[in-house]
Amino acid sequence: MENKKEPGSLDLLGRFPISGAEARKNKRLIHIPQDKMLKLIHGKDNHILVSFFVSNDFVHFGKIQIPVGIYSDPEVHGGDEVLFVLKGKLTVQVYEGNDEEDTSVLHESYEILAEEQFFIPEGAKHRYLNFSGEVVEAVFGIAPEL
Repeated sequence: MENKKEPGSLDLLGRFPISGAEARKNKRLIHIPQDKMLKLIHGKDNHILVSFFVSNDFVHFGKIQIPVGIYSDPEVHGGDEVLFVLKGKLTVQVYEGNDEEDTSVLHESYEILAEEQFFIPEGAKHRYLNFSGEVVEAVFGIAPEL
């Protein structure tokens, strides 16, 4: 890896494993084994593991892991997001407009099963929940901005 900083460093977001400009200029392929992914604990109140494969100025790809009975903090992205569930059953809760009440049961929810996909448009407030009996794993792509 070109970055000298330790994996898990927030300042690598947007330029992991190298900056997008540098990658495009050098036209180099980069192998990123699981132990070299950028691993972060996401969430202020509710914590989930997010492991980035790539995070640059054009796109962000990674994997989320949500333990049984856990849910993420609500979030909004500056780009479209696509999820692909690898394992378990992921529930995505979508908020209406400027709804700030995070605990309402009135939010629309979707269940995404293993090997299913889900699209979340830019600006849609949402969160991930795991009501299943196993750890949920899903890969995601967000473009252009987190």
